Amino acid sequence: AVDNSSTGKFIFEFLEVFEECCNIESMDSNLRCGLNIFVPWRGQILNCKWDTLSLTFAKSLPLAFPPRKRQQMMIKKDGVMLHVGNKLFLGQSDFDEVVNGNHTFIDKTLLIAEFLDEADPTYVALVLRPRRFGKTTNITMLKKFLSIPIHPDNELYRRELFKGTLIETCDIGQDLFERHFCKHPVISFSLKGFEDCSTFYAMVNNLRGLVARLYKEHSYLINNTMFEADRERFKLIYQENKYPRIGHTLFELSEHLARYHRKKCVVLIDEYDHPMDIAYRHGYYEEARDLFASLVGRLLKDNENLWKGFLVGVSRVAQTGHLSGFNNVEIFSMHAERYADKFGFTHDETSILLEHYELSEKKDAVKCWYDGYEAYDGLHIYNPLSVNKFISTKELDAYWVDTAGGTQTISMLLWHSTENFKNDIISLLDGNSIKGSILPDLYYGTLDGSDSAVLRTLLYYAGYLTKDKSSNMEIGDILRIPNKEVETQWLRWLQGSSFKSVHSLVNKLLAGRLSDFINELKIIVKETLPFYELPDKHVESNYHLFIVGLLASVRNYGHECKSNRAEGYGRFDYRITPTEKAIIFRTAVIMEFKICKSKNKDDEEFDERDLQKLAMDALQQIDRNQYDTGLSSSSANILVKCGIAFQGKDCYAVGTVFKKEGDKWVMIDTFKNF
Repeated sequence: AVDNSSTGKFIFEFLEVFEECCNIESMDSNLRCGLNIFVPWRGQILNCKWDTLSLTFAKSLPLAFPPRKRQQMMIKKDGVMLHVGNKLFLGQSDFDEVVNGNHTFIDKTLLIAEFLDEADPTYVALVLRPRRFGKTTNITMLKKFLSIPIHPDNELYRRELFKGTLIETCDIGQDLFERHFCKHPVISFSLKGFEDCSTFYAMVNNLRGLVARLYKEHSYLINNTMFEADRERFKLIYQENKYPRIGHTLFELSEHLARYHRKKCVVLIDEYDHPMDIAYRHGYYEEARDLFASLVGRLLKDNENLWKGFLVGVSRVAQTGHLSGFNNVEIFSMHAERYADKFGFTHDETSILLEHYELSEKKDAVKCWYDGYEAYDGLHIYNPLSVNKFISTKELDAYWVDTAGGTQTISMLLWHSTENFKNDIISLLDGNSIKGSILPDLYYGTLDGSDSAVLRTLLYYAGYLTKDKSSNMEIGDILRIPNKEVETQWLRWLQGSSFKSVHSLVNKLLAGRLSDFINELKIIVKETLPFYELPDKHVESNYHLFIVGLLASVRNYGHECKSNRAEGYGRFDYRITPTEKAIIFRTAVIMEFKICKSKNKDDEEFDERDLQKLAMDALQQIDRNQYDTGLSSSSANILVKCGIAFQGKDCYAVGTVFKKEGDKWVMIDTFKNF
């Protein structure tokens, strides 16, 4: 290279390549260049791309990222590729960090081929999956593959990220790399991080910062080809608080990118629905929807500068949220064929992980805890975060429920739901499936709990319900709780802050220590009743649901629970019976609930004698209707009968405890807490 700075030109000679003269534009901003060749200049590395035969560089140019040699060992089996590093992929989300951090991860790079498939006419794809199912990692992977690098990023650095991956080694890999790798202008951003936006003003400020960061990322666009007015507006926008109107700023950015690169843009958006959930929770949903319809909707709708879009999120709010009226978006839920195996772990992917870490004997337990999501054509999907956490700790536990986020809205809606839906919840916690429709779209304006279909839809897309076997989504759905881990979250919603004391409560009940059980239950009801502030708190289904949630863990002791079932001469409220798996306890329990309503709905006072009488009536109903029918021939050796009456945060109970002698029950204890 010959330095001839007085003329502002350099002459680069490349043996066996070509000889050409290149103009140089000096600027103090970011450098955009693809990397075909490393060129040393004054001891530094420059990135050159010769399709335009021009080189743009900064006056003070940082070193380009050197390619980092991949450290992972690769294991391929039955079409699954495992990249084995020295640590598991747990909390990291960025594809670059996962690969260069020497993490162990499952190869999902064929998502790129699916997205670029020319046979698919999809303009904008919206993929819906529960939280922590690999959405962010996949979005950043797409960006690393598609976007034109901005110095010091470069093609050689990125190519090493994909070395040996499924996308590189597949039949069409070479063609995809030649046509699309580092070839597209990309606008990529995440809409997570709005948790603290308790007001609309706070959300606007957060968005203004997001837009400013995007403009700074692409500040190389400021050049002599841009109109003076555009340059000034561009600079104001990336100064964050200098440009008040952000409505069309992303659309304008796509215009600048398309003009500069002479190529239409790709748009990648992570957590597209998250701000809508925050806005609903804090009461400014309509204002937020209008803002995002302008900011994001204009970017994606009727934008001649857009080539393709890929959005990921949890809830299906496209047609009623900020993408309303946008007919070119295609939605891919978990039961859709396209992208079905690209988020979460399949059975084969989970198996290769467990096999590598010598945990194959735990396959059944892992399936019970973390499988259960049914995707297209019976494909089973495991929760990836939880599988990795289990491999790391060797402990089966509920890892996802502490990280899922957004559960405040669901918890509130459950207690505001209809009595029929509460009965559905009881059935779900009994291990059964329920029948109900999943709506084609979700409108936050209807989230008041009174519409069971809306609530089912929210729970399904958030990952708390899944389809059961081969139900047809078009004519009605059979839904169930996916696995034991997710059931834990359901119980936390119902148990409130009493979650940690449940183990002790269940132990006392199954041990036949009725007085201790009732005394502890009375404390829990008084201190933690989660639905007490509801206007319809006196509805029996609320208390019934609360008790079912408290006692659901009896299944861990080999017992089964049933609610509202016909037995004897009536229908019992709640019955627990031991199964063949019961070892420590073999206790049968029958409970009947009564609610004492105030004579005046605005009056919280009540006559304690009425409450005591109701508790006695409940116990007598158990005997009168013979709800213990069939228990004499069961494996139970202890029988507890309990009548409980509730009023507000008070409960009164009376009960009897029996021991089996031969084929008869002999009373050994009685109790009443009044």
